[in-house]
Amino acid sequence: MQTIDHPERLQEFFCEHPDALIVASREGHCLHVNDAAVSALGADVGPQTLLSERVHPGDYGLFLSEWAALVASGAPSVFTVLLGGKGVKYRTFVVHARSASSGDRVYVSLRPKDIESDQEQSFARRREQVLRVILDNLQIMVWATDKEGMCTYADGKGLELSSVKPEDLISKNAMALYPPEATAGLRKALGGAMSRHVSNDNSQYWDNRVIPVQDEDGNVIGTVGMSLNVTELQQAKAELEAKLALIERQQEVIRNLETPIIQVWDHVLTLPMVGVVDSRRAARVMDDVLNAVNRMSAQFAILDLTGVDIIDTATASHLFSIIGAVRLLGAEGIISGIRPSVAQTMVSMGIDMSSILTLSSLRDALALCMRRMRENGRR
Repeated sequence: MQTIDHPERLQEFFCEHPDALIVASREGHCLHVNDAAVSALGADVGPQTLLSERVHPGDYGLFLSEWAALVASGAPSVFTVLLGGKGVKYRTFVVHARSASSGDRVYVSLRPKDIESDQEQSFARRREQVLRVILDNLQIMVWATDKEGMCTYADGKGLELSSVKPEDLISKNAMALYPPEATAGLRKALGGAMSRHVSNDNSQYWDNRVIPVQDEDGNVIGTVGMSLNVTELQQAKAELEAKLALIERQQEVIRNLETPIIQVWDHVLTLPMVGVVDSRRAARVMDDVLNAVNRMSAQFAILDLTGVDIIDTATASHLFSIIGAVRLLGAEGIISGIRPSVAQTMVSMGIDMSSILTLSSLRDALALCMRRMRENGRR
């Protein structure tokens, strides 16, 4: 499109030219339009109309990027976008834009693009509809940059949560907007590798992925990024971790209640046992009893079985092991409170307890310990 600055010649050119022609301000307002442009953009187009308002949302980022580059450099620009207006369906136009010699105007020509086959056009529309539904309904941000990190596209419902508008990003260098730690993923993608990380922005958590875009020769020409809001997932994870921590604390309390070692007298410890004594519990009992005997310089350790209803050969073996370990530390191991039913079971199984000192009750065991300590004191 040639540049025309004289008003009369401009009007004549508008009437003669079959393309949709627009004279716009640097800011993008449609100052002058011909009839073809009115047909393309809508009858209500006027000096206060921003050309960007007539761009399809899917092409909004591309248009802003191209327009900013045109105004900044003054170099002609050619790109393709969907345009429409009030009462006018969106159509695909090839946009030719050039700055006037004075620099305060932009001349724009809109040329309809060749119509694609019905099948290709239908596929493109379906793909566009799918993308639009995702961007409008999911808490996601989709953005793109060129190979220098300049943002060329930004869209998605997630922008509402981040308080960032597309115009705050487009045509701006992301590495200048954000600190280095926030753009590490972008720099990695510009280097040719996909990146993924989770970030926290004003109590909102985002799952960020940045993918490099490469040309046919494998050169990185830009990036595409997606940021999905995962705040609910992070909150659920935190709640689950808190519940697991609570369960662990409760289990620790239960484990401590399973092996409550009590110092009933000077140098005398007792361990009331309740329930089934399996291998896991026996190992814990042994560790706790031996540590207590060593720490308190105990002379006697009483294992009270009053609360044990069932005993088998495995349980008896565990008891022998605990008593043997206590003796190795120089203390005397005593078993008390064996119930009659348990005693009968042990006899019927042939378990020999003759090597272990046993007493009928915890009281008797405690009395024996006190009597022996008095005897040792007199000696």
